[in-house]
Amino acid sequence: RPFCSLEDEVRSSVTVRGAFSASHLVPGDAVCGRQHGHTWSASVTADVQLGSGKRIEYSGLQAALLRVLSELDHKDLNVMLPGTPPTLEGVASLLRERLLSDFPRVTEVVVAHEDVSVRLEWDLR
Repeated sequence: RPFCSLEDEVRSSVTVRGAFSASHLVPGDAVCGRQHGHTWSASVTADVQLGSGKRIEYSGLQAALLRVLSELDHKDLNVMLPGTPPTLEGVASLLRERLLSDFPRVTEVVVAHEDVSVRLEWDLR
């Protein structure tokens, strides 16, 4: 018997990635306390179920992530995210919120710029 058979119910996940460029200002922050820009990257992971010969479908999640990122691309995050801090955590929360209605099994969002990243995780059990 193979180690993992597609006839078994397998819990798995899919991760999609994208990037955008945007500016922000975080008042009072020593590094980000002035208007400046970054190239941001984001990855979103969602739980999927595999069973009996199914393949992981990721194109809908990928398209949805890229749609949200394109709305932020070359924009000022302070303007684009009213009521949400224009930080790594704020962008990660926004991404999950925007994707959740179509993809309720989002379990992880990672947002990064330069050499810093933030990972937010949700336990759906």
